[in-house]
Amino acid sequence: MSASQPPLLPNATRELARFSAELRFEDIPAHVIAHMKLSLLDSIGVCLHGVTLPWTRHVQSLVEAEGAAPQASIFGSGKKTSMANAVLVNSTAGHAFELDDIHKESIIHPG
Repeated sequence: MSASQPPLLPNATRELARFSAELRFEDIPAHVIAHMKLSLLDSIGVCLHGVTLPWTRHVQSLVEAEGAAPQASIFGSGKKTSMANAVLVNSTAGHAFELDDIHKESIIHPG
């Protein structure tokens, strides 16, 4: 851990899980919901572009060759594969181009 990064709060994961489990939709401010809707649309758009890129197509062809049970959709393809493989292809698509909204210093995806 670097000197510029403070240590995590004790029980941070437990506190986050508790907060998430107790959160009710009605408690979320309207502006947060509106921003989340915008972020979701942005993510879908990024994924739909990402599935057209060669490196995502390569991952998709590897997944298709595996022939897993059709449980979950692959963005923009009309095809289904196992849940794990769909996550692999879809997350590759979502991070395939610089349109992904990340915060490099903290290695998180805020939106």
